Amino acid sequence: MKVPFATARESAINLSPEGQTKKQTRNQLYKFNDAYAQVFEQVGPENGYSDLLGLIESAKSFGNRFECQKTCRAGKLWCYNAQTLAHLAHAFEHTDVKDSRSNNRSRSTLSDVAQMAGVSESTVSLVLAGKGETRRISVETHLRVRTAATSLGYTPSLLHRSMRRGRTHVISLYNAFRNRDRGDLYMNRLSAAIGDAGGKLGYDILVHTNFQRSTKETYDFLNGGLADGLVLFGPSADEPLLPLLRDSNLPTVIIGPRRDDTSLATVLDDEVLGVRMIADALVENGHQVIAAIVEAPAGNLDPTGRLRRLQAELAVRGVTMDSRNVFVWRDTPEDTLKQLLALEPRPTAVFVWHDRTAYRVVETCESMGLNIPGDLSIIGYDGLVWPSTSGHIVTSVLVPLDEMAEAGVSLLHRMIEGANGPVSITLPVQFLPGTTIGPRSVH
Repeated sequence: MKVPFATARESAINLSPEGQTKKQTRNQLYKFNDAYAQVFEQVGPENGYSDLLGLIESAKSFGNRFECQKTCRAGKLWCYNAQTLAHLAHAFEHTDVKDSRSNNRSRSTLSDVAQMAGVSESTVSLVLAGKGETRRISVETHLRVRTAATSLGYTPSLLHRSMRRGRTHVISLYNAFRNRDRGDLYMNRLSAAIGDAGGKLGYDILVHTNFQRSTKETYDFLNGGLADGLVLFGPSADEPLLPLLRDSNLPTVIIGPRRDDTSLATVLDDEVLGVRMIADALVENGHQVIAAIVEAPAGNLDPTGRLRRLQAELAVRGVTMDSRNVFVWRDTPEDTLKQLLALEPRPTAVFVWHDRTAYRVVETCESMGLNIPGDLSIIGYDGLVWPSTSGHIVTSVLVPLDEMAEAGVSLLHRMIEGANGPVSITLPVQFLPGTTIGPRSVH
């Protein structure tokens, strides 16, 4: 927090050394060094140098008090600090130092601060790390280092600091689908929830969006020290990063794996329960001829096994979903629906792999004059309400994205702190009734 100049100056002038030991006096001088450094940060070409000159006068007054009392060398050193401030003021007014922030856009380094302050880099590092007092670095040197760092706009390198401490307090998020659509409500929701969960635990989130790298380059980037751990979303069983991550020491949590993987920590929704709810809803409404619209990301049909689970659950209930009733979402919505409705016998209900596509199916049905759910019942998966021209809410299974994000980040945090893994967490889902499922119609 910045200390107003007037407050620092008044405190300095009113400070009395009477009754204080040398150590107490020296400690107070260190405190005022920090205060004056903060004041110095507020001084610049845009508001003139009156505050800086006032700071110099205050330093002289403060130093003279100690020198007159003959209490300790600290007072004399503080007097000398006034000369340092005067030198810096002169530099601001008569050299290019005052323009270092605006004209030189490169990052100031530890070496720059050391050169300006006239000390070694190790001394700068100790002062800025708050270790100067324990190493008996003089008050005058403290002030020179801090004012030089402020004038140059220097901040310590987070990368160097993380190398020393072994932590960056950053978590990586990588989408194994290797795409990011601005309109992807699912990933937007999940990313926001991961960011919120990470922030509560003191982490920033590094979202990786460069999908042009090779597998090895991607792995090296993920495990290169920028982050303490990785949240990997939606990898398939043949995801090329998985073998590398299994053999690494990088704490990793998978959210929403597209295949069971017990070698890494995972957080997933209870898809078995969700599919069972879908099968119950379809059969209870009398549907016997059921179709499915699925996607095949990267040519991988039914990557989570959701379709096969539904076929198995329907079979247990005496309903067979023929393979010819399964359509891959490749063509336009109109072409897909025309093929589906041309089947004999005609399906009375359709399961859509996720809700984003389900809402497009509903819109297309309405544009074709079909009544939903009278002519065709539609049920999806995810439970997200996507922007749509239809007034319907798709009947679906609600996936607890917020809870999955919180559980995943919390699990990753524990692993970063040294907890054993892997651990698998399965979170319950809920049935979302919606308005797109109804009793079987007769055609």
